[in-house]
Amino acid sequence: MSIKYQKKNVVSLETNQVKEVEVTNADDFIQVAEYDADNITANKFNSSKGLHIENTGDVGLEIQLTTSKWTEGSPDSHTNNTTCLNTLLGAGEKIELPHNRLIHYSTANSSVNGSSYSDAGAFEGTVNSSCLLDEAIDTTETEFTIDDSDWFKIGDYLALDIGDPTFEIVRVASITNATTIVVERGMLGTEGATHAEDEQIHFYYGNHYQNVAHYNATTIAFANASDPTNDTITDSGSNFLSQGFVPFYPITITDSTSNNATYIPSKIVAGTITLHRDTLASLTTESAGDSVNAIQLPVSITDENGEYASSNFFGVGRNANQQPAGITRGSVAFKTYSKGYAKLKFQEKITSSFDTKLSASTAYAFSVQVDGIKTDVSFTVDSSNTKLGGVDGVISKINNAIQDLVEAETIPIGLNVSILDGELCFTSKTSIGSYHGLVSNSSRVLGTASDIIIDAPSSGTTIFGAGRFPSYATSIVSKIADDSVLDVNGRTIPNKEEIIIDDGLGHLMLNGVEKGTIDYDTGAFTLYNLEPYQEFVAFANYSSALSGNLETNASYNSGIYKVSARSCNQKVNGKIKITNIGN
Repeated sequence: MSIKYQKKNVVSLETNQVKEVEVTNADDFIQVAEYDADNITANKFNSSKGLHIENTGDVGLEIQLTTSKWTEGSPDSHTNNTTCLNTLLGAGEKIELPHNRLIHYSTANSSVNGSSYSDAGAFEGTVNSSCLLDEAIDTTETEFTIDDSDWFKIGDYLALDIGDPTFEIVRVASITNATTIVVERGMLGTEGATHAEDEQIHFYYGNHYQNVAHYNATTIAFANASDPTNDTITDSGSNFLSQGFVPFYPITITDSTSNNATYIPSKIVAGTITLHRDTLASLTTESAGDSVNAIQLPVSITDENGEYASSNFFGVGRNANQQPAGITRGSVAFKTYSKGYAKLKFQEKITSSFDTKLSASTAYAFSVQVDGIKTDVSFTVDSSNTKLGGVDGVISKINNAIQDLVEAETIPIGLNVSILDGELCFTSKTSIGSYHGLVSNSSRVLGTASDIIIDAPSSGTTIFGAGRFPSYATSIVSKIADDSVLDVNGRTIPNKEEIIIDDGLGHLMLNGVEKGTIDYDTGAFTLYNLEPYQEFVAFANYSSALSGNLETNASYNSGIYKVSARSCNQKVNGKIKITNIGN
């Protein structure tokens, strides 16, 4: 089954609730408003995007806000003790709060740094939830009995039997009670399978816009090849494409004799997966015969449209009692990788009218490594145009030759050749780093997947030193955004132009442009309008006193849950007006 994950937009539908109450001089206060995260009635508010308290009477009022006490920790802990904040309002005065997330904290330290996430191991694709199946499951059953449903939210994508032939992803459709959830089976390209009692349930945080690939067969073989040829995984059944495998996302092999590891694929055809030349794990030659399991999870790299979505934030901000849970507002950040490129620096700054002085009607060649595949590129200079630009110019000829290699399936998606800042640049179409160390080549001191390396060809007339071409090219590594940069005055400032930041209202912003959304309760996030195949790393705080949504129940409160008032005057009653802006 393949179901497209629906992008969530942050929509602000504000609903105002207004109460105006007369209060007496009673010492024990009169409750005028109550928050209940699970219910909304004429007397209860369930959320707040603005709390306005106004004295509409003729005498002074004493206002009491009831909240909870929290103790600092990792995560923070709730002491189950209430505390009250009291103040005075004169006639006509008002208090305006942006929300009701106000608590008592045990120390002078921050109450939003309970726990921190910084992209540790984000290419695994799944996180152990510490919750188990409480029954064996057949291939079609949709009601699961589990240890504790508090771990999960409606809409969660969960993974079962990681690395096994029975691997499956399910989606939580509803939560019946503390030990029962209802799920949709066989999600994101997987199929319904049997699962044993006590099987571990995992959060799945791979890209929900893209199916996973999962294949188990006895026809899979492995071939180690020395440089300059790439290692390959082959399938005599020619099912890699039909099973959904694509370039760039890591593939994990299990149940083989000698090759159980994670590899980076650069090129995939029906019967062959060609690995990235710099993939850290090399293959051991192994014949087909074992029932080998291969799984590919599209993790921490955007898809071909520059988009990504997950129903959770890498599994963090969840626990068995939901105290505390969720992501801290304003704490989320994403750093992305730039495109790798190589440049040829001529003796002068070049433009499209620059004459290369290459020989007309002559074939030239160079070697290129792009997305981990090394090959020669050969082109023939036009008979009458030896300039860089123009329909038949040298740049056009090179780009056409590269596109021919893409169509011949020699390289996966190619690269772009253009003039940038007076230099001839060969730029990758991907923006992928080291896959958390899965790609590395210390001999080149580059070691990122999107590196472009331009060199002399294995055969043919080299372009280097020909005409006015320089004798070498310089490679610029794909680079993750720096935390800080220097401004025009040489001062160190945060790098807001390259880091996606959370505005605290559910919007993920880059240099003033929305690039995604974040749900602080579930951790679900979307990214869009990024580069195709762009690797990112994520950061956030979670499980703090002020994380997630407002919680109000008998044992756990994370904000103001009662507003009370009394008249300060012994002779005249007061009047209070409460306006709650909800959504």
